[in-house]
Parts: sequence; C-alpha cells; structure tokens
Amino acid sequence: MNTQIYEWSVLIRTKSPLHIGDNQNEIMVDQRGRPLIPGTSLAGVCRAYMESSSYGELVSQLFGDGASYEPHKGLIFSDGVSREKQVYDIRTGVSISSETKTGEEGQLFERIFIPAETEFHAKLILKASKNESDKLLEAVDHMLHALHHGRIRIGAHQTIGGGRVEIQSCHFVHYDCSKEEDLAAYVQQSKQAEPYELPDDIQAESMISFTLQGKTETPLLIGTPSLHIEGEADLTFMKTRINGKEKPVIPGSSLKGVLRHRVERIANILSLPDKNLYMEQLFGHDKQSDVVKAGSVYFDDIVLEKPCSKIYYRTSINPLTGSVRSGALLNEEAVTGEFTLTLHFRYKQDDIKTNVSAALLLFALRDLALQELSIGSRSSIGYGFLDIEHIEIEKEQAKVHIDMDRQHIDDPSGLLTELDNYLEKASHKEGVGNS
Repeated sequence: MNTQIYEWSVLIRTKSPLHIGDNQNEIMVDQRGRPLIPGTSLAGVCRAYMESSSYGELVSQLFGDGASYEPHKGLIFSDGVSREKQVYDIRTGVSISSETKTGEEGQLFERIFIPAETEFHAKLILKASKNESDKLLEAVDHMLHALHHGRIRIGAHQTIGGGRVEIQSCHFVHYDCSKEEDLAAYVQQSKQAEPYELPDDIQAESMISFTLQGKTETPLLIGTPSLHIEGEADLTFMKTRINGKEKPVIPGSSLKGVLRHRVERIANILSLPDKNLYMEQLFGHDKQSDVVKAGSVYFDDIVLEKPCSKIYYRTSINPLTGSVRSGALLNEEAVTGEFTLTLHFRYKQDDIKTNVSAALLLFALRDLALQELSIGSRSSIGYGFLDIEHIEIEKEQAKVHIDMDRQHIDDPSGLLTELDNYLEKASHKEGVGNS
C-alpha cells in the first residue's frame, strides 16, 4: 500500500533564457497568455538525468515504465506556471556552413526566449509505500539538487545556455495516510507545509566543470541590428535581460561554435582516428548527420560585468575589389567587461572516448586563454580576444587551478596528466570505438 504521500511546492526561477515551444515553435502559454513549463517536459528532463545517475534502478518506481500510467504511485509533476505575462527576448543568429565554417547566405534566423529571472510555481507529489519511501526520498533529494545547480536543464537549446533554472524556494509536507488524522488532512489539504532545505553535500555525478575568469582584452562585438534610432549605432552588441535590465552577453552558441571549430582543428593536427566520435561526444551531431544527438558539454551565456561600450566609425570594404564601398559608412558599438564562465561536461568514468574528449576541450580552452582564437565579429582588426586570468577544473574530488598570469599550475591529484595519458593512448590506437 502506498500510504506515504510527499508534496513539494517549488518556486523555479530561470537563470538563462528558456524556450519551450508548441507545434508552431511559439512559446507555450496557458489560457491567460502566461508562459508555462509543462509537467511532461519537467518530468522528461528529470527522468533522463536520473537514468544516468546512481539512482537509475529507481527510475521505473519514480517515473513509471513508460508503458502505462499509474496515478496512485510514483512521482507526479504539475505544470509550472508563471504568475505574470512576460516580455520575451529575441536573438538573431545565422546558420554556419559545416564545410566552409562561414555564414550561409539567406540563413538568418531568430530565436524567441522567456528571459532569465522569470518565476514558475510547480508542485511535485510522491506516492510510496513505507518500506521504499526512504530510498525514493533520497533520489528526489538528488534530483532537486541537480535541478537547482543546473545539472538538469529544461526546454530547447540546453547545450548553448538555454533552460538553466534554480529553485528559489521550496516547501514540503508529508502525509502518513496509515494514520487517520493524516489521511483526513490529506483529503482536506489542511496540513501546514514547512520550508524544505536543499542538501549542499550531494556530489555532482559524472561531471567535469571548467571555470574561466577574466576580462575582455579587446572590444567585443557579437552583432545584432539596432532599431535605426537616430544617434545610435547601426550595429550593436548582443544583450540579455536580467532583473528588468539589459546586460551585454556572449551567447553560449557563439562560444560553442568557436570551441567546436578549434577542437576539430586540434583533432586533425593530432590525426586522431576517431575524431568524429569526440566531436559528437562534445558538441552533438553535425547538422548534415541523419542522427540527432545532443552534445555532453553545456555552454552558458557569458554576462559581462562592469561593461563599457564605445561606438566605432568604419567604412565598408568591398570583398572582391578590396576598395572602399562608396557611401558605406558604418557605426558599430562594441563592449568590454569582466566575466566568469563555466562549462559542464558529462562523462563516463574510465571511458576512453569521454576522457579524450575532455582533453581536447581543455586544449581548445587553453588556446582561447592564449588569445589564439577570438569570439564574435571583426577578429581581423583585433576584436574579440579575451584576457583569461584563471582556469579551474573540477572532477569529483580532483581540482586543478591554472594561473595564466603567473603561468603556474596546481594539480595535486594529477588530473591533467590523466587526461593527457588518455589523449596519448587514443592517438596511438587505430580506433577507440565505443570503449
């Protein structure tokens, strides 16, 4: 008998842009026009995460076996509903050719997002028997912790910064329906919920994090067309809305594109036999592929703090003749600032493919720190280079600190040597396959 009923009332706040679309790819809203997170979407991403966690054997008890729905047991998710209508963020992008690595003509597109700092109210209900409730509660603890810390993401564009949330507040109530008074309280929903503290001592499973801290070395321009307001630049830097204010941002998609191209180049230089396996492991399938697969690296938007912008006046050059285009004066607004960025990479312990992929990603981040590659437009005139002061790598208990200014590496656990050994092994094998 499932006599134990647990309820969590959760206030979820977006930490990055969120897109959950309908069949027209418009933002999904309720009957009042307020954006919502369908309970099926929340359950789906939580299930996918738990399947690869140490609680994988409990997935069928929590989420069902997929063949049937049994409302009298397991974990139930309500829709997450925003209390207010929202002003949406719209970002422009351009499709990149996989062959030339340049923008494809006529392939400009727009993405629409619910902005960061939007709040959603949701409820989770767990129904369990008394003898299995402890292990299921422990699993839900782990799941909520993962959701709060960005290990579980919601909606589309998850690997380029979309769908990261945090649990702003949580209240919890337990009904032991083997007791008459609790059964009556459950029927009447009269029991007072108590604050639920998320545990901080849960170790992130199968995750390597790379954190880079620094500032822009040169002006940065990831362009978005202006509204052609008199006195403003024709082209300005991309912004995101946080707490009702616009802040300059390096979108996760831009960083992903730069690092993808660099990792591929490094793999080519090393003549790695299984280059495509590593590329798909890190960044997902190529758009020419028949297989749809997301990458294992999560890129977040980089918000620039202490920003300083400046308008530059330039003349447009004809790429065929190399001469100045008549009457083509451009006004561009670039920005500088400070930043902290963190990449999260899900891996398998002692797996050659994922560890080689992590080593390749670290080499690309090193090149970014050494200013051998730039982000955004106008790299030919020096835009988009970053001054990265520190790199920190964390894999479970192992931690590495790299001080770029002092050229000093602190790696007491030997993590860098371990990754280098995996890369060395892969470069001397005919193929690692699925090992």
